[in-house]
Amino acid sequence: MMWTMPDTPSDDDTAARLLSTAVRNVQRDYPAHWSHVVTGDADLVPLRTLHHRYTDLARTAAEAHRETGLRYVFGHGYYAEHWLGTFAAYLHFGAFTGR
Repeated sequence: MMWTMPDTPSDDDTAARLLSTAVRNVQRDYPAHWSHVVTGDADLVPLRTLHHRYTDLARTAAEAHRETGLRYVFGHGYYAEHWLGTFAAYLHFGAFTGR
């Protein structure tokens, strides 16, 4: 059986919960997943510090994605509205740019 997503969140509580989750995730350093194992102090160094030479490349890519993605945030179904909106929030709060 394949799991499917609803077309749109059905109520304000669901939308608020999704937005709250997205904003909380902005505060995490990527990757932040339960399956990533910390084996020592070196694993706790933020990726922005480890890979600083890619910061400008990441910022340029983020700006291009933001400009293109924001055009599709509303009126294009759940996937576009939810995921593009989530990443727009990430970009707005500086999750990918080190602000």
